[in-house]
Amino acid sequence: MLNPPAIVLTGFIAVVAAAQLFGTDSPEKRAGLVTTEPAIWSAQEGGNGHWYMTIRDLDADLVTWEDACRQCEDMGGHLVTITSRGEQQFLAHTLGARQPNQIGKGTFGWIGITTDEQGISGWVTGEPWAFTSRQISNRRSSSVRDHFIMSGRQGRTGLWDRRPEVARSWSSVTCWTIEWSDDCNGDGLVDYGQILNGTLADEDGNGVPDCCDQNTSLPPIHVDLNNDRCIDEEDLKQTLLRFGRKGWGRSDINNDGITDVDDVLLVLSKWNEKL
Repeated sequence: MLNPPAIVLTGFIAVVAAAQLFGTDSPEKRAGLVTTEPAIWSAQEGGNGHWYMTIRDLDADLVTWEDACRQCEDMGGHLVTITSRGEQQFLAHTLGARQPNQIGKGTFGWIGITTDEQGISGWVTGEPWAFTSRQISNRRSSSVRDHFIMSGRQGRTGLWDRRPEVARSWSSVTCWTIEWSDDCNGDGLVDYGQILNGTLADEDGNGVPDCCDQNTSLPPIHVDLNNDRCIDEEDLKQTLLRFGRKGWGRSDINNDGITDVDDVLLVLSKWNEKL
């Protein structure tokens, strides 16, 4: 295990690499990205009111699971978490029907399942692991850390397939599905939909309403950023990858509106704590 100073150096190198790869424009506006039309799983349909969209990077040979997570957070959302059969069917039938040919019908890419040394550990949001589209072995396929994609043909419920985090001709993934669920002002409506219809302004394009960017009354964000019940290099890496970025997000641990040295110090102050 790297010691904290070594991780700090590694993290800053990762920040530079990420900036070179993704640039500073919001993901929705970047050339080379193709998206579906955003879709809401409305309460009238028995849904949760969340918004969803699938994205493919046509210029990339591989988009890693971590890259996809970062892109989602930059847009104010997270990798999709599928916690019920109804949500799975909505994605397959409603969102899947909106996918252009450049994405591929029934292709959803990376989803928000988290893994650890023992196998599947849950969802990126911390939601419990209670539903799966089919039986999945909870054993890793190799020494490489695996994650999951959702795929399948239009009209089917989709399959969740394990993919290693290395570039191989048969396993390279270039798309992912984002879910927006935040309601920062507590009005009972997901913020992203209100940004889309113009009810709430989002001048900086970070997927967070401007009225909430500096709202210090929001609840604190815990230090265990990847929900693995340990404060370690993974949490520090996530903070460093978002260093200097404004707006709410998990890496803005002290909720002051920007991920900065204070957030890094908070991670280091909890180093190796078990939760």
